[in-house]
Amino acid sequence: MTAWNRHDCKKDANHNAIKAVFERAGWTVKDTHQLKGFVDFIAGQGSKVLLVEVKSKSGKLSKDEQAFHNVWPGKIHIIRSTDEAIDLLTQIKQVGNSWAILKQ
Repeated sequence: MTAWNRHDCKKDANHNAIKAVFERAGWTVKDTHQLKGFVDFIAGQGSKVLLVEVKSKSGKLSKDEQAFHNVWPGKIHIIRSTDEAIDLLTQIKQVGNSWAILKQ
């Protein structure tokens, strides 16, 4: 398993814009991009918690990120644009308290 070091971690150029979509929609966001191999941020609203990996349009998971994705038992949402973030939050709002979209 990956050691979550705080070095060699870069923030994708679209990170802040995607994070802002969640915040404007009323989600609490904890930025974790500085933890090597971990997701870029965790977003929560009520009882819902999302693990979010931000990537550029053609970005790929690093070796450490892939290792974490392989062992995490739940869904990790890979978001590449503000439009994808809006689409995900719209889907979550539409399903209400159903966890279906969070488990896919």
